[in-house]
Amino acid sequence: MLIRLGYDIQLETTADVAIITLLHVHPSREKDLREPDQMRAEPLLHLEDFTDRFGNHACRFLAKPGVLRLHNSFLIEDSGQPDVENLGARQIPVEHLPIEVLPFLTNSRYCEVDLLSPIALELFGDTPPGWTRVRKICDWVHDKVTFGYRFASSTRTALGLYTERVGVCRAISESSSSPRPWISARGLRCTLRTGGGRLMPAIVCPASAAC
Repeated sequence: MLIRLGYDIQLETTADVAIITLLHVHPSREKDLREPDQMRAEPLLHLEDFTDRFGNHACRFLAKPGVLRLHNSFLIEDSGQPDVENLGARQIPVEHLPIEVLPFLTNSRYCEVDLLSPIALELFGDTPPGWTRVRKICDWVHDKVTFGYRFASSTRTALGLYTERVGVCRAISESSSSPRPWISARGLRCTLRTGGGRLMPAIVCPASAAC
């Protein structure tokens, strides 16, 4: 099926502001584009593309004082099928994880791991480690959290998600409305993709790989 993606963002600044955006389709899906994924800026700016350390297509520019509009609209093709579940995926103890995957477990200002850890233990500590635990975390978020753009907040954290039970998805950045904070709090390294209207775990480190 064809999906039209896009955005129309307006910012107002009172001084020069250096901005980095993560608004492009991930390079792994560029082959599925049916129209160019090209960010447009009004007024015109010098846009410099680069790839960040996670492989995302990013862009940087200097916004001048005044109103800035960033917009885009394009088509992408998708099967519409949910991500494949790996029911046999195992959870590797943190002390045995390859060094290169440890950054995925670090917290951020959106994910208060120190405060979430006891909550995560209470909610999910009795489930078997591995895919079963990830599935239970995803189901909890799907069943307990109400999604809606009207709930968007630049200050809501993962703990706020737990207490308020509302939120939106933050693209690329730490998402306080996805299972990732819970997964990080339970010592799982996982990247997340949406599939079939549900948040699905895409990667859980297998026993023999440096995923």
